[in-house]
Amino acid sequence: MIPNATPREDQSVLMLRPERRQKPRIRTARIVRLIQGDHEWLAGCRDISDSGMKLDTGISLTPGDAVTIIFSPHVVLHAHVVWSEDETCGLSLDREVDSIALLTTSALEARAAESAALERRNRRTQRPATNRPARHGFNPGLRVTVLEETGEEDSAFLLLSPGQLPAIGR
Repeated sequence: MIPNATPREDQSVLMLRPERRQKPRIRTARIVRLIQGDHEWLAGCRDISDSGMKLDTGISLTPGDAVTIIFSPHVVLHAHVVWSEDETCGLSLDREVDSIALLTTSALEARAAESAALERRNRRTQRPATNRPARHGFNPGLRVTVLEETGEEDSAFLLLSPGQLPAIGR
């Protein structure tokens, strides 16, 4: 009993909200792409189970809204908003998934994409990478190709910092 509480007050305090989830959750911190209609933005996946997930969306969604969640190019899920509070929502997946395999696959795809981008960038360099400090013969104004994070190429030119370290100018 809670001191100075009536039995009715005591019961209301002790009542716990029943667990609605049928499947156990896995806590995670993943950035996903969230699509609703014609709108797309980034969201944070806070936890996932085989049948749903919790997202920090940055916007308020309405229960019943259909959404698409993209973990990676090959891991795309369809879901409906079950609840929404401020800028956080709970989703029910349209199809059950193996959440552990989903997190593993999407992480491996992300690492493979990063490795491929790094390999493309390394192929473009004229000198193979070594563990020795670089002794450069760079000339200021040398035209170079820069690989953007998006995978697109951009043209730039070489600058030398006051410490004679190479830098990129646009």
